[in-house]
Amino acid sequence: MSEHNSICLDYGPFLRGSGGPPAAGSPNGTPFVKRDTSSAGSPTILGADGGGWACTMDNTSEAQIIGFDMNDELAFDIDDLQYIEWLAALDATPGTAVSMVMGLAGAYNAAFDSVAQNCWFKYVAADDTAFVETDDGTNDNDDKSTGIDQADGVFKRYRIDFATGVQTRQPQLASLGGKSNVIFQMSDANGHLTRVCSTTLFDMSNYSGGLQFYAQVQKASGTATGTLTIKDLKVGLKSY
Repeated sequence: MSEHNSICLDYGPFLRGSGGPPAAGSPNGTPFVKRDTSSAGSPTILGADGGGWACTMDNTSEAQIIGFDMNDELAFDIDDLQYIEWLAALDATPGTAVSMVMGLAGAYNAAFDSVAQNCWFKYVAADDTAFVETDDGTNDNDDKSTGIDQADGVFKRYRIDFATGVQTRQPQLASLGGKSNVIFQMSDANGHLTRVCSTTLFDMSNYSGGLQFYAQVQKASGTATGTLTIKDLKVGLKSY
């Protein structure tokens, strides 16, 4: 495998400001845009104490999506990615159908499972346990439990590693690295960054296009509320 230097893109400074990102089609110097599907309600993305953006649904009884992405500018070539990491905190009404995702994705789709390519952390139905998923259009790993809970209002570090994983194959075939064995890590109960779902092979080798950062909170109906706060986003890319 060839060696590459790494460059780090720090998106932390963009995730500041009380107003959050602009609506899609209204760029204002940030690489991110807001996604808001509400009709009667008023979900928000606002600056959070200590930095970052807080994506918050309100208690209007309707289907709602609130979040942000990079307006389908798939700027991160999966073959150049080395890692992506960020800090996140969440808060959701217990026992309700509030779901959240954060990580990397292809083109936007309102339905999580309809995003053609994804590589992200997921919280389902207000369960505090984190799940991870990947889909490269061929290999689809859904809802793999990390076994690690995320306490409400507590920031944890999340990291997706495209550089160090190795997929060993039959003796006559060369081992594969990088996107063929994507590694997920997150803070454990003691605050240590630890690998999760290590017994699952997260193989994204069938995708060779770009990805964008993607964070979203949604509910199908009801008055539930939920907040996902993202800050300190960094992306490592190969430097040729």
